[in-house]
Amino acid sequence: MRVAIEAASLALTSGGLPRYTSELSLALARCFPDDEFVLISDQPFPMPSAAPPNLIRGGGPRNAIERRWWLWGITSEMRRLGADLIHGPDFAVPYLGRRPSVLTLHDLSPWMDERWHQAAGRVKRRTPVLFDLGLATMIVTPGEAVRKQAIERFHLDSARVVAIPEAAPPWLTPVTPPAGDPYVLFVGTLEPRKNLDQLLMAWREAREASDRPRARGAPPRRFPAAYTGARSEGARRGSR
Repeated sequence: MRVAIEAASLALTSGGLPRYTSELSLALARCFPDDEFVLISDQPFPMPSAAPPNLIRGGGPRNAIERRWWLWGITSEMRRLGADLIHGPDFAVPYLGRRPSVLTLHDLSPWMDERWHQAAGRVKRRTPVLFDLGLATMIVTPGEAVRKQAIERFHLDSARVVAIPEAAPPWLTPVTPPAGDPYVLFVGTLEPRKNLDQLLMAWREAREASDRPRARGAPPRRFPAAYTGARSEGARRGSR
């Protein structure tokens, strides 16, 4: 089988979309060595590092008509490649449903609060149209909660929506924790859709529970909470 993967998100310099597309393409190529996976886009993009031989770069638009990528270009490139399937890891599949397609719906945040995404207009407009036209053969969500939200909001056929949890990258491995006080570490974008209020509530409860067994008069145990990552433009505006 030859699978085309739309790779425009690999051109992004930060965020979860380039990581998802990179890890997905690498994992598919390694798990299915007898199949071929071709990354295609209308934009320049870097190939994932250490790509196996069956993960290759495809082409892009060849003329002015094909620059209308999702309407004509991607379908033309798939035909040239002889691709059997297209996976759109960024909320999209081709408008012309001539091949089976898979769309990844990461969450419903583009439709929940405008402050969370300042450049999500294309996704907000296009993805519901793709769903209404039934152009995605299958829809992948990262968890059951998003799956249920998507089925309810977009009135999707539940048989065509599957939850596939996202795994940690291979460089994240278990380690023996060092001696010392416990802590909570959050790595991600500081914005409302990350549900940080719930994280802070859990941290406070864990901190209080860790102090209960201590002897009377003993100083409270240090239980810091640390954060590393970016702060979204929407979060900055919303905090003013």
